[in-house]
Amino acid sequence: MNEITLPSLPLTNAARCSTLIQSLSTATRKGLPALGAFYGPSGVGKTEAALMSAMAIPSVTYMRLTAAMTPRDFLRSLADTLGYGYPKQVTANDLLKLICAQLAMSEQMLILDEAEYALPRSRRGVGYLATIRDLHDLSRRPVLLLGKEDLGPNLAQFEEQFDNRIIKYELAVACSLEDARQIAAQIAGDTEITDEWLEAMLSATDGCTRRVAVALMNAKEEADRLGNAKIDASTHPADKIFNGRPPMSRRAA
Repeated sequence: MNEITLPSLPLTNAARCSTLIQSLSTATRKGLPALGAFYGPSGVGKTEAALMSAMAIPSVTYMRLTAAMTPRDFLRSLADTLGYGYPKQVTANDLLKLICAQLAMSEQMLILDEAEYALPRSRRGVGYLATIRDLHDLSRRPVLLLGKEDLGPNLAQFEEQFDNRIIKYELAVACSLEDARQIAAQIAGDTEITDEWLEAMLSATDGCTRRVAVALMNAKEEADRLGNAKIDASTHPADKIFNGRPPMSRRAA
């Protein structure tokens, strides 16, 4: 089976995220707020784009948030990820101060994935977005939030004080034809793939980068099995393109 390493590819979303990360770094150097949001549909490569773009930053810490986290859980997980020691019975407020003091002396940029989990579930709910805002304000380090397509609008809806610190919102987009060509070159190697087939595949997968990669891998494996040197509509028809949806039985259809 072919190994897929999408982060090595200069895809559209990597370029968009790179511009955002550069803006955050510039804002930090100038003493300005440095919060950013990179958001879009699931599977378009937001995490990979952010990690690839962050390679140009001296020191980056990536952490994935979870639905079960409380503000205290978030701070403990962040301290553990950063490698900062803390007393077992430390309060959340003292832990926040400890993390901020350490961060302030560093060159760290924080990337917080699945950031929608930090939002309160309702206007009266309790999230930990305010804790992230405190973390940014007290440490003066840049923070990039990654999330689904409703993250941007929800940040403004739930937390005005957070929203006015964000210097840039960037929307991750669906896989383009040029992106598909680059992924195909890595996955399919010398096997020729027509643009017409790639366009049909993008339509079938809704441009979801993750599904694009899997569809290409499946098509390549079938081409190798059948001895086909070319992937097009005749060798791999549109109805055989993997689209992430389970096949329906004839009765269900």
